[in-house]
Amino acid sequence: MAMAVRFKKIRPTIFQRFFRTETIGGSVLLVFGVAALAIANSPLAEAYERLWQIPLAVGIVKHSLSMTLHQWINDGLMAVFFLLVGLEIKRELLVGELASVRKAIQERKPPCSKA
Repeated sequence: MAMAVRFKKIRPTIFQRFFRTETIGGSVLLVFGVAALAIANSPLAEAYERLWQIPLAVGIVKHSLSMTLHQWINDGLMAVFFLLVGLEIKRELLVGELASVRKAIQERKPPCSKA
């Protein structure tokens, strides 16, 4: 006689729910973009510009890499962006719309068409 095993449903954390919801991520980006524009066009603009020019260095003994905060953010985010783009292309080629030649060349109808 087999016994049924009940598993407890694990509830996702706030952090996990946040990253599963695309609209919240876009909203956060919009809020920070508006805040940056407001600060850059206010009397705090000079302090804001100095913040971006803070030098940061990472190094070991005699070898170091020194860039401004602005450069670190640009380079780091650019690397993450292209990593994510590459992963998305790989996913499309393996299991998505580009997984087969037939699916890739199939004629697409716009969602609003009545055909």
